[in-house]
Amino acid sequence: MPSCLKEISPPQNPLSETSVIFVRPAGKTPRGLTPNDTLMKVSIGKRKLANGRVALYLSTYHNGQRTRANMGITLDKPTTPEIRRINRQKYEMAICIRARQEIDLLQRTWLGTDSHQRQPDGKPVSQSLHEHWQHFAADYTGADWAVVRAVGKRLRDFAPPTTTLGELTPAFCADFWKYLSNRCQLRGHTPAGYYSKFRQFLNNLVNRCLLTHNPANRLRTAAHGIQPKVALNLNELALLAASPCSHPQVKDLFLFCCNTGLRWSDASRLTLDNIDWKAARLHLTQHKVAGHSQAAQLDLFLNANARKLALRALQRERSEDDKLLFRPPSYNRTLQVLDRWVRQSGIDKHITFHCARHTFITNLISLNVNLNTVAALAGHSSTRHTEVYVHLREEEAAAAVKKLPPLNL
Repeated sequence: MPSCLKEISPPQNPLSETSVIFVRPAGKTPRGLTPNDTLMKVSIGKRKLANGRVALYLSTYHNGQRTRANMGITLDKPTTPEIRRINRQKYEMAICIRARQEIDLLQRTWLGTDSHQRQPDGKPVSQSLHEHWQHFAADYTGADWAVVRAVGKRLRDFAPPTTTLGELTPAFCADFWKYLSNRCQLRGHTPAGYYSKFRQFLNNLVNRCLLTHNPANRLRTAAHGIQPKVALNLNELALLAASPCSHPQVKDLFLFCCNTGLRWSDASRLTLDNIDWKAARLHLTQHKVAGHSQAAQLDLFLNANARKLALRALQRERSEDDKLLFRPPSYNRTLQVLDRWVRQSGIDKHITFHCARHTFITNLISLNVNLNTVAALAGHSSTRHTEVYVHLREEEAAAAVKKLPPLNL
């Protein structure tokens, strides 16, 4: 070990929560140290969330600068032995990430900034932003892979082909957010969703030691100017149900989702085994949040509308091995049929298939259903995901107040 590297109170476990070492100076000198030393510290921080949950972040002090990076790891409230076991596994993963960050800083300090970024054959790792995005998209296994593909297209339109990882600065991230929110003509909360996926890509680069920290962590994507979620009110939903549709399967599936709140990824995979026909209940694992949400398991009572639509789908002709309840066409074809059906019904709204989920949630809120109940029915892990729909009830209240007659003042 070089003489200028002195380890202070080495942890018993090399995968400890924090480690403090002194290295050759390169910037501001912390109080209590000589000009020949600089403090390096990598630790795991904890931030309290609602409902007893805790978010973990990585706190790094190096060369006089302190940075924080969200680790994307959330510990749930330890109410059961199973949750405590999962929390321990998550925390062990966080400790490994902390150790990798420390190794990265040591390599940058003693071996040079790019010496660790090499492939097994010894060749330097590519610094191309778009090449790394292609690897990220190819390895992505989430249900929202279509979102990753869409974000990649926006990123290619925004950043030149020669963009490198070294250009991923906070200013770059801020400009990309402005591009998504102002120039892409995206609706609703789609810009925030796309930017969230871009953050996930940056965290992936951090975990692979290609970036020391996530440059987008300090940028707050404020919701001002974002259009409210588009939904059908009860009158529009009744009008749509009474209107003919060129593809009955699309009509039945969309109206079924308006009464259950299912996403396309779950509704298009719905099987006969997911429904308890005697009890009129639906049981499934939400594909989008499976594996990282306590609310992934959905147990939903089917109302009269949903039961009628499900029974109508059950009665259609099918082969013995066909377990799917609905047989809609492809997603793109479904959107085309849905758009034509809505326009022919005289409804002047841009309705996508996901608007069925918005319709289910917003209509429950407009009927003054308790927010906790709505969150449970929608399969949300907390009410904070449901609160974004409350604005519709506030708009109705404002419209009611405006109906008061004017005074002669």
